[in-house]
Amino acid sequence: MKQHTFHFPFFILFLMLFLISCNEKTSHSSYLKYEDLSKKAEEFEKKYRFDSAYFYYNQAKSHIENHHEQWAYTLLKTATIQNYIGDHYGCEETITEALAHYQGSTYLPYFYNLLAISYHKQNSLEESLNYYKKASDLATNQLEKAIIQNNTGLIYLEEKQYQKAIQTLAPLLTDDALSKNPYELARVLDNLGYTQFLLQKQEASENLHLAWKLRDSLNDNIGLIASNMHLSEYYQHKNDLLAKEYAQKAYQSSQKANSPDDKLEALKWLTEFGDSNDSKHFYQEYIALNDSIIKARNIAKNQFAKIKYDSKKATQEVIKYKNQKSLLLALIGLIVVIAILLYKLYQIKTNENFNNPLISPKPEFPNAFMTNWRMMCLMQ
Repeated sequence: MKQHTFHFPFFILFLMLFLISCNEKTSHSSYLKYEDLSKKAEEFEKKYRFDSAYFYYNQAKSHIENHHEQWAYTLLKTATIQNYIGDHYGCEETITEALAHYQGSTYLPYFYNLLAISYHKQNSLEESLNYYKKASDLATNQLEKAIIQNNTGLIYLEEKQYQKAIQTLAPLLTDDALSKNPYELARVLDNLGYTQFLLQKQEASENLHLAWKLRDSLNDNIGLIASNMHLSEYYQHKNDLLAKEYAQKAYQSSQKANSPDDKLEALKWLTEFGDSNDSKHFYQEYIALNDSIIKARNIAKNQFAKIKYDSKKATQEVIKYKNQKSLLLALIGLIVVIAILLYKLYQIKTNENFNNPLISPKPEFPNAFMTNWRMMCLMQ
């Protein structure tokens, strides 16, 4: 009798490859969902629809393991949105979550830089400087370091440490990384020019106007708000007409940039100019906008809190599903292995019985009967 051999190691290898393949397909599917949701979030972010952007970033996060680079990216984006709408506590909470799990290094300078900006907006300037230093120490390229140095100079400016601010900002004008990035160069020129203006230095006018021209050529409405405000202040006691003109330009730029905070600043500054009717009009608009911003931000904070809660529940469901699937695959694998072992034991036992001389196979009845019958016929 021919014995059929079972290739046990080959089958186990096949089973392992099958299980790995299933996990890889699941991972690939999750990554595709992450990419799709991230793209949607980015599209809404470009349109300043931050509630929708925040929602989709949180959805995207649930499809990526909590230590991967993509996961860190979504948290950085959600924290940036929170910081922009004034939810500084939420921003800090999101970054803290990221730092607790993130095992990479790519986004660490950005997290620390954003924390510094958040503390800056809350007037915790010393705390802000600490995080700018951490961000700078971890920055991997010269442009990142230059941006952080500019931000640090702005802190010194607001702390009225003007000489220290100039010492921090002035060297950046000859930085090669900034010469290739006009947006950031304009920021440095404007901050430096404004600091020089406060110290009544002659170079102030040139740097302030250079920054304005750069931003105007780039159609940088966010940057033009600051430039127009600074030039309005520069001309306040030199030329009332120019001061008012730049204040109005700052207001127009804030409308184009959809920046409510900057619009508030422009309105506040416009109340300083013009006759009493104009000032009254701008002040009333300022009060109405300020109330509207506070209300909108409170609504947004509540929405974000709900989105985050729902996203956390969704993430838990995804993890639960993955765990159940892994358990099921492991159980199937265990059953198959046990079945193989039982079959192997059966084969071994069968071979032992077949090769044992004490156990002789019985003759098949029909053949034995026919043989005996023939013999009887011959004897007669």
